[in-house]
Amino acid sequence: VYMGGWVAGYRKNRAVARRFYEAHRALLERNFHHVGELGSSEADLPVARSQSEFSLSATGRVHCSGVLVSLNLVSRQDPLSWAYDTFIGQEGDEVVVEIPLDDLDPMTFALIRKTEQEAYTGEWKDLQGGLATQPSRLLGRTFSVTADGPPGQLEDILGRVPDVATTLRANARYLRALHVSDRAIASPARSGSPSARGGLLRLLLKLPTDHPEELALILKMAFYLVDLYARVKLTRAERTAIDRTRSRLTTPESKNLQEKRQEEYQLRKEREWSNLTEEERRKREERNRMRKLKKRGGTKVIAK
Repeated sequence: VYMGGWVAGYRKNRAVARRFYEAHRALLERNFHHVGELGSSEADLPVARSQSEFSLSATGRVHCSGVLVSLNLVSRQDPLSWAYDTFIGQEGDEVVVEIPLDDLDPMTFALIRKTEQEAYTGEWKDLQGGLATQPSRLLGRTFSVTADGPPGQLEDILGRVPDVATTLRANARYLRALHVSDRAIASPARSGSPSARGGLLRLLLKLPTDHPEELALILKMAFYLVDLYARVKLTRAERTAIDRTRSRLTTPESKNLQEKRQEEYQLRKEREWSNLTEEERRKREERNRMRKLKKRGGTKVIAK
């Protein structure tokens, strides 16, 4: 009985993945030169990574190195896993679209469904460290915007294009997160992601299992955003605001980097001191003493 359920569940997931591919094959072929992995046949697409995980890649497009579409489906092949996914874990089937970007000005921006804000930002280090967060002006209070520049200004990049704004509003029920960053750094749990570091456009979507064609417009929008962000050039004021925010971020990585630099500096000073003669050490100590006296009150000191 268990094996029969396992086979039936896997076949169901395989059918869901295949239906998604057939619904969006033409869109992928219009946007990319090659769809699929080298050595895989069209009949194998999407490629099964496990009984409930499938992936589809495409390459050959300006402004990006390709796209990876991951289908994370409910574990229908395992009754216990299916019950966990359905009632405790992920909410149904999901689609993750990751596009490594070639051309992106410095910015970190994420439009996230509020109910998933904490979980999503916990996965991506570029969204941590106290970035500004506010309700979305584009999609309302059910979504929040997190950014290292003025959140409203970075969200306006999307809002200024009527078709993009309309598509986001029309597909808000499927959208879980839209993430754009020139320094996307995944947390250790996601370190296996092929887009773990560098310019990234990432879309996290709920998959309408029986009607995957309903995602056609938002997927088309994602490929348009590749070209849009390549054209976006931030003003000097916007860049300054982002640089100022990044300079004061308090992430574990920034603290570790500062500590490492301090240790290297201290070791370098100790090596220099050990290589000095007694006379050179005496002169250096005298110069340091004179410097401290000048800082205290500006008193003139005549060296002997």
